[in-house]
Amino acid sequence: MGKVMRSAIIALALTVSAATAQEAALPGAQVVGLPVFAGDGQKVGQVADVTASDGRIDQIRIVAGSSLGFGARVVAIPQSAFVLKGNSVLIPDLRAEDIEALPTVTSESHGRSRKR
Repeated sequence: MGKVMRSAIIALALTVSAATAQEAALPGAQVVGLPVFAGDGQKVGQVADVTASDGRIDQIRIVAGSSLGFGARVVAIPQSAFVLKGNSVLIPDLRAEDIEALPTVTSESHGRSRKR
């Protein structure tokens, strides 16, 4: 079950659906799939999706969870909270436990956070 769940999470994080193909031309499209690190240096997930407007990134949504794939969920990070560093994303002002405490977002909320 662990391998199946992990594979599903990785597939979700790396898949760009036909609906988001238009976003591929935006500057944020190359961010999808990058690893995400908290300010304490711990890897907390991978970029699953990007919301952009006017040619700039408004927020990223990351698949966050345990390294074994259990408890994985999607959380939104606003543009003001992350920095692109080479081939990764850094959230310098949050520790891994802070990111773990963020509310899960759903597709119905269109990226707006919702309490679990």
